[in-house]
Amino acid sequence: MPGDQAGVRRELRRLRRAEGLYDNALAETINGLYKAEVIRRRGPWRSLEAVEFATLEWVDWFNSRRLLQQIGNIPSAEAEARYHDQEEIHAAAA
Repeated sequence: MPGDQAGVRRELRRLRRAEGLYDNALAETINGLYKAEVIRRRGPWRSLEAVEFATLEWVDWFNSRRLLQQIGNIPSAEAEARYHDQEEIHAAAA
């Protein structure tokens, strides 16, 4: 049994490393998208404050108002609200 536990620990470490690599790749993709859509397209920037404000606008759009083709060309916030509404309906029916 101790050997089994060691194997499980090794597998968990391997999975955590893979998860970290995936998270890093996703972060790099979002960072590149942000730079292309905001920094390069809307520059040159007059101040750090202008960059910060544009960043806040982009993050709000990306998280709340961006239309996602995979879920029917609706914003993710709307899809999430629909999901929670359905969950409440199912819970009430149960």
